[in-house]
Amino acid sequence: MSDVLSAIATTSALTLTDTGLANALRKVGLQSQRRGLVVMVSDFVDDLKRLGDALSMHTGKGNEVILFRIEDPEERTFPYSGRAAFLGMEKEGKLLGDARDLRSAYLAARQRHLDRLVETCRQHGCMMEESPTDSALDAVLAGFLDSRLALFRR
Repeated sequence: MSDVLSAIATTSALTLTDTGLANALRKVGLQSQRRGLVVMVSDFVDDLKRLGDALSMHTGKGNEVILFRIEDPEERTFPYSGRAAFLGMEKEGKLLGDARDLRSAYLAARQRHLDRLVETCRQHGCMMEESPTDSALDAVLAGFLDSRLALFRR
């Protein structure tokens, strides 16, 4: 348990200065000495090549990796209309435009990224679970654990 708490503390400290998920995951992988379970909760809007390399480091050490992908319902549906300003969360800047004009391009880019993320997980033997922000986290985790227990009972 102390290894888990140490990894959590290390990851939390890393993400304060470097928001790149792949980099934080890679640093934790370099520090871990034993096989274990790696659980990541993120939106996974990151460079998927770098993320894949970091996942490979963990699965190559025999770790089981589970990704919980969080997403707001508005990110799934892009329900906006009219003139809007969209602000980047990580210094990408501001995009002004008509939301209806941006909707199809955004949803297509989102789907391409999601397809690539699913493929990255498949290539590296990782599991991914959806964790929408409009669902209670305890329900998402309970559902995951129930399905996982069912696998072990077979």
